[in-house]
Amino acid sequence: MTFFTFLLCLNALLILAYATLILMYQKKNLNLSIIIRVLFLTLFTLVVFAHYESEQQFIVMLCLWVIFEAFYLKKIHHAQPGK
Repeated sequence: MTFFTFLLCLNALLILAYATLILMYQKKNLNLSIIIRVLFLTLFTLVVFAHYESEQQFIVMLCLWVIFEAFYLKKIHHAQPGK
């Protein structure tokens, strides 16, 4: 397993944890989102220097980025008491 693949898998697990926080607990975690963004920057840097094995890894990375941004931009509706 290469370093790129390891970081890609770690990023996927963190995005899954972030999505779980949003869907189950209706709250965002700023620290987790910062860690995910730093990992994406690292992955994009590795892509620039051509340290990935296949185009499929690049496509998976882009798909994960889109999924994360979709969850990050999701509005959380809090129940308002009295209504």
